[in-house]
Amino acid sequence: MKRTIILLFVIVCLFNSCRKGKEDPFLSLRTRTNRLTGKWNLESSIGNITVKYANDKNVDYQYYHNKKNDNSFRYKKLEEYTNGYYIEFENYQFILSIDKKGNTSSSTVINSECMNYSNTTDGTWRWLNKKKELYFTQLNIAYGDLINKVSDKYDDQLKFELSENIIEKLRTFTVTRLTNKELKLVINYKATLNNQEIKYINAYIEFKFIKVFD
Repeated sequence: MKRTIILLFVIVCLFNSCRKGKEDPFLSLRTRTNRLTGKWNLESSIGNITVKYANDKNVDYQYYHNKKNDNSFRYKKLEEYTNGYYIEFENYQFILSIDKKGNTSSSTVINSECMNYSNTTDGTWRWLNKKKELYFTQLNIAYGDLINKVSDKYDDQLKFELSENIIEKLRTFTVTRLTNKELKLVINYKATLNNQEIKYINAYIEFKFIKVFD
């Protein structure tokens, strides 16, 4: 009986050590990399990036998308002393493909009354922090080409005003859940920089993906 209890304790410890994300399954027969590879459809995203620029201007970039509700993507740029600048797209789709060799392909498609848009970007990925985090060379889900295209077409005030050096910090994601069919990623970056561009940044955005193809 004593040996059985010890054996069960060891097994539980081993299973828990395999759980990297706080919402990971208790037991999986597939490796973390095998679960990660495949084609993922963005189900939802919510969060914001708050920035205090070197000129003391405060800006809050806000994001919301939920495929189950209305499949729209909403972006708002809120500045001090203004009501903010806002845009919404219907029929928004973001697909992320990941292979075992470390390659990625991400595509954004929008078919709405205000804008038709399609863009595919290739990049690479790698594990960080004992497979608790993912780094992507090109994965601008919440910023980048789409937002700046909209800014050029509608209103320059919508522009995402962060340099590539800062965006690089936002390419590391914490993996909070990874199953055979579900992936949850979080951008969680906070820093006091006091450089020529910005003084402070606080970014927190949650993303939920559903696997559509292994």
